[in-house]
Amino acid sequence: MDCSRSVDAFWRQIERSDTIGGIEQVLDRLDVAQMVDDALRGGDPAVRSIFQDAHRHPNGFLKATLRGSGRSGRYVRLHLWRPTDEAHGEPDIHDHRWSFSSRVLFGALCHRTFVAEMAADGSHHHYRHRAPRSREFDFQLVGRSSLHEQKADLLAAGSVYGLGHETLHRVEPTSASDLVATLVIEHPERREDTNVFSRVCQRSPSSALSRTCDWAGLRVHLHELRDHLPGVAGSTTT
Repeated sequence: MDCSRSVDAFWRQIERSDTIGGIEQVLDRLDVAQMVDDALRGGDPAVRSIFQDAHRHPNGFLKATLRGSGRSGRYVRLHLWRPTDEAHGEPDIHDHRWSFSSRVLFGALCHRTFVAEMAADGSHHHYRHRAPRSREFDFQLVGRSSLHEQKADLLAAGSVYGLGHETLHRVEPTSASDLVATLVIEHPERREDTNVFSRVCQRSPSSALSRTCDWAGLRVHLHELRDHLPGVAGSTTT
């Protein structure tokens, strides 16, 4: 089977949807289980036919990019939080260069939104960075700010939600012992800069973005994902 066909079909649906609401309906209907199952049946070549790359994000999750991302200015990412991963501390509060839509595949997340207030003695260091070149972000220290939580939502499996590019937020699993996965569609970029707020002053002008995950490692993670999705557990050969 040419497992890339399921990816191509997905992109055709995305490209036919001219509203964010329509795209979120496509995201809600996508058969992620079948896509992952197809990839694992074909081994590493099939995984490469579905994903462009994968790396471990500093905020504590594996991030894999669906092949074909960039069409119509949109990217699709798989995010996977694993209880066996090393601790990364408190995730940074940040906004994005793009708005996004997300579907929680399994597990649960706590999603918090914030507003920032500049303050010389603020609780967080405020950085601004531009799009990464290769595997690096270009961080520039702006100053200090106080962050005020506005809302906290529990996002259970099956939830589909969206976020505007200017909204400051932080997302993390509700339990450190649970596997959590989301599928995220990044909409076209709206600006060049992203704001990041961290309690720890640890950003150099050019900080490493992440650690690359090799194809064998990604396949292991996809097996973990497959085992948690309905309808496919036990149906795939390694």
